[in-house]
This record gives sequence, C-alpha cells and structure tokens, in this order.
Amino acid sequence: MSIHLSEFKNITFLDKIIFSSNENCFYNLIVEIDGEEHVILDSKDKLVTKNSVQELLTLIGSIETKYYILRHSNVYDEMISSPRESRHIDVILNKKELFY
Repeated sequence: MSIHLSEFKNITFLDKIIFSSNENCFYNLIVEIDGEEHVILDSKDKLVTKNSVQELLTLIGSIETKYYILRHSNVYDEMISSPRESRHIDVILNKKELFY
C-alpha cells in the first residue's frame, strides 16, 4: 500500500517509521498504520527517496512514533530464492541517537 506525503503530514502518531536502506546510500520511507505498511510517495507518485536518514527525519517533522526502524534488504537472498520474510533485517533505532 502507499500514501502520499501530503496525506502523511496530517498524521500525528504512527506505530512504526521505517527507513528502508537501498543500494547506493538511498533510503525510502515506510510507515506502519494499523498494522499495515505503507510506502510514502511524492506528488509525482514516486517513492520518497533521500540520501540519509537525517534528511527523511527532517522531511517527516515532529510525528510521534513507538519505533524508528532501519531496514536493510538483502539482494543476495532474493537471487537464491530464499523466503520473502528472511530477505530483510529490521534494527530498532534509539530515538536519542537519531536526534543528535
């Protein structure tokens, strides 16, 4: 599922904010709302992509969340056809470390 950045900015609390790490130091923004993950799209229906987690934090502003998560996907596992559930690692980030 997806949600546009303009709609996303009206939200005040989220269960999870996920920074999905991709190749070449790009990060996409995924949010969990009512147990479902939604990718964030810009006004041109493209994934919101930034070069750092700090840029994404600036973009989302002061939205409260239970968890900030850094997600790393493993392309190798996809190439060898391992189960989809094991193709990424989620690391819970400490909020204090994000806002230094």
